[in-house]
Amino acid sequence: MKYITGCLLFFLSNYALADNQACNQFFYKLKKPIYIENTQTENLCNSQFFTLYSNISKTPLYSAEFLTKDKILSAKNFVRLNKFHTDNRINSKYQAKLKDYQNSGFDRGHLVPNSDMPNKKSQYESFSLSNIAPQNPNLNRIVWKNLEESIRSKIVKTNNNAYIITGVIFQNKTILKLNNSILVPDYFYKIVTYENGNQEIYIAKNDINAEIQNTTIENIQKLTKIKF
Repeated sequence: MKYITGCLLFFLSNYALADNQACNQFFYKLKKPIYIENTQTENLCNSQFFTLYSNISKTPLYSAEFLTKDKILSAKNFVRLNKFHTDNRINSKYQAKLKDYQNSGFDRGHLVPNSDMPNKKSQYESFSLSNIAPQNPNLNRIVWKNLEESIRSKIVKTNNNAYIITGVIFQNKTILKLNNSILVPDYFYKIVTYENGNQEIYIAKNDINAEIQNTTIENIQKLTKIKF
């Protein structure tokens, strides 16, 4: 592990790939986030979710999905694959690799959960390292997992589908770096916008004492430089 110093800003480089209809469907009212500046990012359109990937952090900045009751029920028919893999759409210089996480003390944390993915193709895509960020084991396996399960349960119970953006925040001036490669987020956040317009926004610190906190769009925008 290595520490690096300096503030880290992430922005959008181009919307060429993201502008197609396949990606628009993952955003509430087809509206993507707006970025103040732009630098070194990749727009990755998958079959069931969109990812904005940073070539600086070698993690996603966020992944966006449209989650429905039918998708959740379909996902229950599949056994977890656990086939983490490098995303070959990204230049090798900026790819996250499996070896970067070895013996790091951090889990490979999904932004879009594999349990939201309704078929084998999308489940495989969710295990791409472009959808993964270093996550404290306690946060990943207990706290964040419980939040994801709670959201799925609510959608199934109410049949109120949701647009979900899950992202990371790099806040501290000194940022942990795995294997001289992947930057470790200080926080994870989740913005859940239901089809009826109701919205829930959560944030959790990426450490062993993580707790889910409610927050506001304004706070997330301030911390990420992204306007949702």
